[in-house]
Amino acid sequence: MENTQLEAAFLATTYRVVTPSATFNLRVGQPDLAFVLFLRRWRATDWGIITACNPGGRLVPDAKANAAATRELATRIRAHGWLAFPSINHADSGAWPDEPGYCVLNAGVRSLLELAHGLGQAAVVYGEIAGSGGRLVWTGAGQDATE
Repeated sequence: MENTQLEAAFLATTYRVVTPSATFNLRVGQPDLAFVLFLRRWRATDWGIITACNPGGRLVPDAKANAAATRELATRIRAHGWLAFPSINHADSGAWPDEPGYCVLNAGVRSLLELAHGLGQAAVVYGEIAGSGGRLVWTGAGQDATE
């Protein structure tokens, strides 16, 4: 998938974060006040949404492979000691399967990019509590994209 198509796909996605107290439907570049208040309650300064499914924006038809990659992602998040909540990346068009992942708090953009790059992911959605609704940050894995 070309970068412009991949970027358009990321922008046409709802990033659903499921927490014990609420579910948030986030969009790149669109602030969500309820989510900001949630982040403040958890004393988060930054957050990122990461998946291990479909590396490089290329559909992996084997659901077991994506499930195994998601388990590996969870293991790596736990190894870092980061607080994370389940997320689901849902393409608006419905033409792409939902991708499970995690919304990770207080990991920092560099650590998230390193983790995502190691899993072959093209980008993460990253935000700071005082900032906007998050932005797309490219990892460089399998792409010629830059931030």
